[in-house]
Amino acid sequence: MKRLLLFFTAVCLFIVGENLFSQNEIRSDLRDALNADGTIKPGISGSFSGSGYQMTYDQNGAPLFMASDSGYWEPIGGDAPGLNNTVRAIAVSGNDIYIGGEFLGVGGLSGANYIVKWNGSGWEALGVGLNNVVYTIAISGSDVYVGGGFTDAGGNTNADRVAKWNGTNWEALGTGVNNYVNAIAISGSDVYVGGNFTDAGGIANADRIAKWNGSSWEALGTGLNDYVFAIAISGSDIYVGGIFTNAGGIDSADIIAKWNGSS
Repeated sequence: MKRLLLFFTAVCLFIVGENLFSQNEIRSDLRDALNADGTIKPGISGSFSGSGYQMTYDQNGAPLFMASDSGYWEPIGGDAPGLNNTVRAIAVSGNDIYIGGEFLGVGGLSGANYIVKWNGSGWEALGVGLNNVVYTIAISGSDVYVGGGFTDAGGNTNADRVAKWNGTNWEALGTGVNNYVNAIAISGSDVYVGGNFTDAGGIANADRIAKWNGSSWEALGTGLNDYVFAIAISGSDIYVGGIFTNAGGIDSADIIAKWNGSS
C-alpha cells in the first residue's frame, strides 16, 4: 500500500504538475520536492514542473526522479530481492548479464550459487551453479567461461576452478587446474587462463598461465613464477599481468609480460 501511494504521488507530481496546470499558473521546479538522492520529500504537496526529469525506481520499487541531462544509477532486478553477497565478476552478451562472486542466492531463485544471469527482465540460474567463488567470466558466442575457486560446476566434479556453460549444461575443460583462476581471455577457440595454479590438466609446466585449445591444455613455455591477475589479447600477442618476477626464465619480466605465440 505504501509503495502504491508513493507511486501515485510520483505520477501526480510528474504528470499532473507538468500537463494539467495552465502556463500562467506559478509552479515550482521539481527539484524543490526532491531529496538529493531523487526521492520525494516527506509530506510534500503542490504542483511541480517535471520538465527535464526522468522517473525511475529504486531497489524497493519507490519512484526516483533524475535530471534527464545527467546520468543516474538504476538497480539490477527492479524491486526484486538482490544478491546476498559480493560480486567479483560481470560479463555481458546482448541483453544477458552474467554475474559471478561469493553469493548463494538472488530473489529466492534456486540454483543461483556463485553465478547467475539477468536476462533484462528476470533472474536465471545456470543449472545448479557452482560450489565456490567466481573471480572471472569471459564470453565467446553462446559459451560462458568461468574461473574461480570452485571444484564442481553443476555436478561436474572435473570442473576444477574453470568451467564452460554452453547455454544448457556445465562442461569441464579437461580436469581443470589445481588452484584458483583469476583471469580468462579468449581468442577464437583458444581460452587463456591465469591464476594461482601450477598444473593444468596434468601439465606440470602450466605454471600460473595455460591455454585450453578446445580439446586439451597447453603450457606457455615454462609459465610464470607467481600469480596472474589479468590477461589481454591483441592478435597473436598475449599480455599477462600479476605479481610474478620471472616469465619463462626471463628475470626482467617483472609484473607484466608478453607471450608472442612461441616465447
